[in-house]
Amino acid sequence: MQFIFCCGMKRSGSTLHYNLVSDIVEGSLKGDRLGYIKTWQDFEVIAKENYNSNDSLGIIKSHEYFDQMRELESSQRAYFIYIHRDIRDVAVSLLNKLQLKSQTITFQSIQNSIEKALKLHYQFQNNIKNLYSISYEQVISNLEVEVYRLANFLGIKIDKILAKQISANRSLENQKENLKTIKYNDPNKIENYDPETLLHPSHINSGKIGQWQNTLTKKHFYY
Repeated sequence: MQFIFCCGMKRSGSTLHYNLVSDIVEGSLKGDRLGYIKTWQDFEVIAKENYNSNDSLGIIKSHEYFDQMRELESSQRAYFIYIHRDIRDVAVSLLNKLQLKSQTITFQSIQNSIEKALKLHYQFQNNIKNLYSISYEQVISNLEVEVYRLANFLGIKIDKILAKQISANRSLENQKENLKTIKYNDPNKIENYDPETLLHPSHINSGKIGQWQNTLTKKHFYY
């Protein structure tokens, strides 16, 4: 099996990418989505479970960089797709998510998240040679075009009907509607999510570009 890692900064569209790629791969009968990993051990479990799927593609989402990814790339066993976003909008999106979850917000917690996001960005940009890297702003400006770009990177031919269907289903408006109807894995868990799409109740706020202009103040930048 070859693996497709959908990675990127938190609050930057990596879940959108995961679902777009999964729709392309599954819609073309090339493979399946395999979920989210936090550790390399999580990946090793998935790889072992799918050891005999030689001709298939497996889609994985992660917000982490692992040194072992370079070995996978050099052995041509993996594709890496990375999305990034204006770091100021990342900060606003983090603030909105914490507010929706009624969690305590501190400047230090936001700063720590931003620093981790920037570190992740440089790790992927500097260590993965054949990296598909794109901004959130480019992606949401035209989802249908992004579907074609992703398919081309993966070497998958996709027809117009499927491309339009995928982009329509994964539009920001439809994703917001989906949040109202999906059945989450465990209503009693704080980090509750849909095991198929990996969406969680506080996943999407506005999704707009340039939110920081109406939210961040001078004290935020000073901090």
